[in-house]
Amino acid sequence: MHRLIAFEDLPGRSIAHIAGSTHPRRLLGTLTKIRGGVSTHELLQQLRGRMIDAAGQSWRIEVYSIVDDDAHRWIQVGLAGREERTVLLKLPYMADADDAIGSIEQWVCGSSCQHAVVSVIASN
Repeated sequence: MHRLIAFEDLPGRSIAHIAGSTHPRRLLGTLTKIRGGVSTHELLQQLRGRMIDAAGQSWRIEVYSIVDDDAHRWIQVGLAGREERTVLLKLPYMADADDAIGSIEQWVCGSSCQHAVVSVIASN
């Protein structure tokens, strides 16, 4: 059953309240990212050529490959800046480009390694 919701119904109300369910661990006003599967092509388009700023430098993301297996998606990425780095990202299927970029930025800021394997955690 679908219920139409007018915009006037939304101020001051949570999605859980409008939908008629509550979850004891969610606080009112907490936003959760609604996730759908991102195709390999979409992910490639969102990452390829993207510029990030991390560790006081600008980096250009170059995607070398994206491979899906039974449990994860693997993305081989090169970073071009004053120096070059490579990283193999291990993503859960519901992770998206923002999750990948956040993990890359964390790795660059926290490590001086030129090559790494990084497990990405999907954020809310």
